[in-house]
Amino acid sequence: MTTLIDEIKNNTYGRNTLTYKDPRYIKELFEALKTNYSITSLDLSYNDLREEEIIYLCETLKTNYTITSLDLSCNDLGEEEIRYLCEALKANYSITSLDLSYNHLTEKRN
Repeated sequence: MTTLIDEIKNNTYGRNTLTYKDPRYIKELFEALKTNYSITSLDLSYNDLREEEIIYLCETLKTNYTITSLDLSCNDLGEEEIRYLCEALKANYSITSLDLSYNHLTEKRN
């Protein structure tokens, strides 16, 4: 897995789409994506992301303006993780597609 992470970090990964299904190296992936300018679509579905990983992702999104499509479906995300994500997206103008389906989102009514 280190080779993939290195390729992403060094911008030698030969594709613009990344489907990543290995939560063991997710923090390393987010660190590598901070300097990557070739990946435009990132699929992180089914990674069982938790608050700590979402915080790392949000830090990445504050500096990576290449990613335009982000799939976070089926990660069991709750309201707190979505709050972090919303704050990060205020600083990120490049995300045009965001999939949050099959998470634990609730609708609040005032």
